[in-house]
Amino acid sequence: MRKLVLYTAVSLDGFIARKNGEVDWLSDYENQDEDYGFMEFFNSVDTMISGNNTHKIMLELEENYPYAEKKIYVLTKDAGLENDEQIEYLRSKRSIISFVEDLKSDFGSNIWLVGGGKTNAFFLEAGLIDLLILSIIPITLGDGIPLFSKAKDQSGWMLVESHSYPKGVVQLRYELLT
Repeated sequence: MRKLVLYTAVSLDGFIARKNGEVDWLSDYENQDEDYGFMEFFNSVDTMISGNNTHKIMLELEENYPYAEKKIYVLTKDAGLENDEQIEYLRSKRSIISFVEDLKSDFGSNIWLVGGGKTNAFFLEAGLIDLLILSIIPITLGDGIPLFSKAKDQSGWMLVESHSYPKGVVQLRYELLT
């Protein structure tokens, strides 16, 4: 069975981006010598799910759009967006849950939950996230978009792996306790 994996960078104080969606604070931790396991992870997924705001930011950030080989599902309320071969827009929260449950039971590689905070909270509360891979960046932002915006339910996680990197980044892997 495929897993829905939330793989993201997060500040020490729990933010995935500044309030305006900027992730400029990550630039000091990007270099040619260390990818923090990103390519290995990226090659382990064939599908991505994100919120519409996060999707727009991904499109702006990438000069050479690296996601062309992945199927992308975007959660949105915008009825004017049209599907294409690569991107499908999902609009109904109730049908999104059953759609992702079916997607997870389908044949394929793991599914990358790209986020944002509201999308992360939605999937957390629906009990659909199987694995968290959090790269903790040693910086505090003071304010921004939290990893889980207004999550209402409590869930338990078990640390299954941790790795520290020379620049102070720590990557933690958690599996959902069942």
